Formats: sequence, structure tokens, C-alpha cells
Amino acid sequence: MCPSVICHESTWGIGFQVNLFEVLKISTAMTSAALIEGHLIPELGTKTLRAIRREEMQDLLNAKAQVFSASVVNHLRFHLRDIFNLAVSERAADFNPALALHTPKCKPGRERKVMTGAEIRCALEVLP
Repeated sequence: MCPSVICHESTWGIGFQVNLFEVLKISTAMTSAALIEGHLIPELGTKTLRAIRREEMQDLLNAKAQVFSASVVNHLRFHLRDIFNLAVSERAADFNPALALHTPKCKPGRERKVMTGAEIRCALEVLP
């Protein structure tokens, strides 16, 4: 299959994920693979790399920002950038349109609960 077709057998399908497993810790690679398979391939997977435009990727990030936190959207942007960097190095794309992507304002992350000093002292008192 042509390496410029985005699907599981393409430059940024299994080939890209194999590279992830070679350079990242297994847990990081698995998380990255899940983001790519769950968010990018369903949206862009039928297009060739050369057919994907920056505006289309930015629209995808904008839509994801309505549902997900900045952390998830940033990781998707990083993956798009890295996928196209790999594609350029493999000559499956002429340039990297993902370099101009930005992370839009995202859904707020979950509220972090922090113990007060009094709660910490209370918790420490019950320890043996």
C-alpha cells in the first residue's frame, strides 16, 4: 500500500506506532497509539497525507477542544506534527502543514482537590 495513504498500514498508522514503541516507554506509546487510533484515524484516516490541509486539522482540533481538555488537544496537535514530520522524512508528504496548528481554548480540566493544612494534620493523626 502507498505510504501516503492514512490508514493502519500507512506511514502514520502502524508504521508510526511502531516508531513510538521504539522510542517511548511502553505506557506512553500505548497512550499515544490510543489517541491516534481513537481521534485522528477516524477523522483523517481515509485521506492521503498530501490531501490533508492545515485548516482541516485546525477544525478537528477546534472540535476536540469543545469536548476535551487542553492536555488531550495538545497531544493530538503534537501527534499531527510528528506524523507529518515523519511523512516528510519518508517523502510521503512535501511539507508539514501541522507546524502552523495552535491549541484552541479548551474545555476546562477537572477541578483538582487539594487538602488544606487542617485536613493534612487530621489525616496524619490517624496514622500509626
